Amino acid sequence: MNPMIARRRYVSRQFLVCAVALSLSTGALVGSAFSQPPTPRAGQKEGAPPQQQAKQENNTPPAPTASERGSAASPIVVAKTKGDADADEQERHENSINRWTTTGLAGITLVVLYLQWGVMDTQNRIMEGQSAIMKRQRRTAAKQARHMEEGLIETRRAADAAKASADFATNALNMAHRPQLVIRTVVVAGIDDNGRVGTSLTDGYILVTNIGVLPATILKVYTEWLFAESLPIENPALNAMDNSTVPVAMPPAAFVKIPVPDREIEAHEFRVINNGIEGIANSFGERGGYLFLIGYIKYTDAIGLRRSYFCRRYDTGAHYFAEEDHPSYSYED
Repeated sequence: MNPMIARRRYVSRQFLVCAVALSLSTGALVGSAFSQPPTPRAGQKEGAPPQQQAKQENNTPPAPTASERGSAASPIVVAKTKGDADADEQERHENSINRWTTTGLAGITLVVLYLQWGVMDTQNRIMEGQSAIMKRQRRTAAKQARHMEEGLIETRRAADAAKASADFATNALNMAHRPQLVIRTVVVAGIDDNGRVGTSLTDGYILVTNIGVLPATILKVYTEWLFAESLPIENPALNAMDNSTVPVAMPPAAFVKIPVPDREIEAHEFRVINNGIEGIANSFGERGGYLFLIGYIKYTDAIGLRRSYFCRRYDTGAHYFAEEDHPSYSYED
């Protein structure tokens, strides 16, 4: 039970006990007032009933003599005057009025106390009703909180499922349309307009572009010049260390220049390359060969890390670095 309601019930019971005690006290006071005998008249003994008074009057002894008056046997009796009788009558009337007034006030007080007790009891019942309503409201609020929590859980599950679906769709899109970095051209100083090479290749770079639909970020690049009759079985780039570069953002269709190292052209390489340009056969017993640029580009996209390996061979007939289609040198992982 609510402590406030219990306290009000206790106060109401105490109030009722006090009201009953007050009513009993008032009733006792009024009863004692009504039980008080009237003021005796002259010649009557106080407290004697009327029959005894009449008997006493009938048995009145003969009048005493003058010598006996004033003694114990014949005391002097003073008769009341009319004024004294009127005063006694007025006193009795006032006493009667006071008794009825006290009785009325006691009744009114009892009625007021009863009404107050009724009001307090009604307030107790109202408070009990309000307490019951508050309990029901608390239970309803608890149920609503549970429903809301369950709704939030379902909403969170639905949101997680939607997020998972969106992530799956995004991953599918990223997998289907990953960025693709390709080398458009190789530019290097040391080759004249006729395609002849000099004694060194300097200030070279590769022009890289993103032909995919999603962006990428270049992390590291490796390039190496190689002169050989044919490419080695094992790609030297697989055992090479990355050349650290500043990360380069590559949105779709973007171009970036990646520098390549300089290289000195040896005399044998110089003769073989330039003889091929001029259509001159190599000397008897002289080994031939081709000039290659190999390497890879390491980059990242929405899926993860990737490497794009490339190999370009200098075409003495076309005077440019053509793409060499080789499974160990031109691929992407």
